[in-house]
Amino acid sequence: MNYKKKVAARLRRYKELVGCAYCGYNKNGLALDFAHKDPSNKSREITKSGPCGSGMGKMIGRLTVGKDKDLNKQRRKELFEEIRKCIVLCKNCHVVETYNNKEMHNSYNTYLSRKL
Repeated sequence: MNYKKKVAARLRRYKELVGCAYCGYNKNGLALDFAHKDPSNKSREITKSGPCGSGMGKMIGRLTVGKDKDLNKQRRKELFEEIRKCIVLCKNCHVVETYNNKEMHNSYNTYLSRKL
């Protein structure tokens, strides 16, 4: 298994251990998200390519896999700093929270404000 897949698998296992902060679901890490406690604090790396999508996938994709150990160490640090800004929510609870916070309706404006 390659390095990035190992990191992703470890994060899925972590999400299963923690479970959804709202409903407790913990059966499958693919059905669990890292949801930002304060969406305005998302890393620019997550938001620079658009208003929506899998932010942690983008962060994992930036890992360098042995090419530059210092750069990889920095990017791993950024990934785990980003995770510390989050709670684990199942996909259902995450969508409901995003809708209730009006983030879903205002995602493009949020994206533009972060892009500055």
